[in-house]
Amino acid sequence: IFPKSWCEKNGISRDLYDSIVNKTPISAETNKSIGSAAPSVYLKRIEEKHPSPEELDEILLTHCIEPKHLRQDDFDAFYEARIEALSDIISRAMDKPVFKEHNVYEEGRDIDDPDGDEEDTDQEVDLIDLIHGGESEVVEFKETLRINTYTAQRDKRMEHAVLKTLAAFLNTNGGVLFIGVDKEGKPVGLEADGFSNEDEMNLHFVNIVNSRIGKKVWMASLHADFDDYDGVRVMVVRCERSPEPIYLKDGNTNRFYVRTGPATEEMSVEEAVDYINRRFNQ
Repeated sequence: IFPKSWCEKNGISRDLYDSIVNKTPISAETNKSIGSAAPSVYLKRIEEKHPSPEELDEILLTHCIEPKHLRQDDFDAFYEARIEALSDIISRAMDKPVFKEHNVYEEGRDIDDPDGDEEDTDQEVDLIDLIHGGESEVVEFKETLRINTYTAQRDKRMEHAVLKTLAAFLNTNGGVLFIGVDKEGKPVGLEADGFSNEDEMNLHFVNIVNSRIGKKVWMASLHADFDDYDGVRVMVVRCERSPEPIYLKDGNTNRFYVRTGPATEEMSVEEAVDYINRRFNQ
């Protein structure tokens, strides 16, 4: 994706440019267009023969490549975003979480066995400790994804509450959302939502995130999987701090949320502009 010669000229180590993160299936014709040029250069060559910039961006996204990073020749941002996206795919395929430690990814531990066979480190994500620590700036619990537990009916407000939390995590310092855990940290499982299986629940979750927050979030900042906790299955959604402001679509309105302690708060337009300038534009 970033050609070898370009990487060597720009001081990128072989361990990075020769890894699977920097590789993707392409046609012989595309390979000729790439040559040894910077991505910003070879993308223009490809656009002259085939897609428009918008169409090419859509193609790149199907390869888990963030177009903006290529057009800016930003290898570091590209690499970080793509390793997150590929790790999420691996996690889904293996049905196991993948945790990041010092830019190294490894198979995650089960919630019921967080210690596994490896020595604990400060960087490991211990989900049991997160749950036992209660809700905080970086942890929140939701009993369900779509069902109002008082009426036992589907309720769009439940989905909205989940998406508000995710948007706030993304705009602040990241966090972990547990679905299937009540406000006291007690696991209640996923049965109440009425999905026939986890794949159906995950697809529904992906669809509401894509439609109301945006597809690009999956590329770098949001990762969902399922795990066992205290004898029941729960959904675990990990959010990293987003490099760009995230808005939640609410009808014809885009709303901006942040995390303040264990609460999710909506900012006014003036507050959001000031926050975005300080948080994202430096």
